[in-house]
Amino acid sequence: MYTSPVTGTQKLMVTVCCWQLLQKLLHCGSEFVFNSTLESISEQFRLFHYLQQNWLPHTSLFAGFARREVFHMDNHTNNRLERYHHTIKTVLRSSKVSVG
Repeated sequence: MYTSPVTGTQKLMVTVCCWQLLQKLLHCGSEFVFNSTLESISEQFRLFHYLQQNWLPHTSLFAGFARREVFHMDNHTNNRLERYHHTIKTVLRSSKVSVG
């Protein structure tokens, strides 16, 4: 039986669909929505395997429903910490004061 090769457009559609499902995992409001979204992702074997190995053991750190009680001021990354670190390094590099 002949199967036609996957086109670039088809790959793009799968990528967009996977991205949307991952976003839904991050921002889900309940464990039920999380699990049903995960079930949808299971159809994409490589992505599902990656999630099982690397992310699902740490669900409480990234899933929206699990982080509801965490005070995060609507910031879900470490950007503020990284910016603060950058500022400290910049100030110390440009400082004329000798530390030692």
